[in-house]
Amino acid sequence: MDKLDKILKVVVNQKGLRKAADAARICYLSNKWADGRFEAISFERGALKLRCDNHCAAQEAQMLEDDLLDYLEEILGGRTVRRIRWQVSKQVESL
Repeated sequence: MDKLDKILKVVVNQKGLRKAADAARICYLSNKWADGRFEAISFERGALKLRCDNHCAAQEAQMLEDDLLDYLEEILGGRTVRRIRWQVSKQVESL
């Protein structure tokens, strides 16, 4: 009997969802590492887009970029994230 993770990998690849699944994992890992300091918005073509609430928080978070990249490289087994882009904006709360 096959393990579930092997079956899921095959199905995800067949359905063309591999890139979306990888991007979601990278965003999840980034949010986990950030611990509320910033939020991962998206990952596309090697660029991880992160959001901070204000410029001071973004500047502080930029100093941690290398640590985040090293963490992701260790977990993912390679330098998948080549650059980080920052966005400063308040998160809109849904009603």
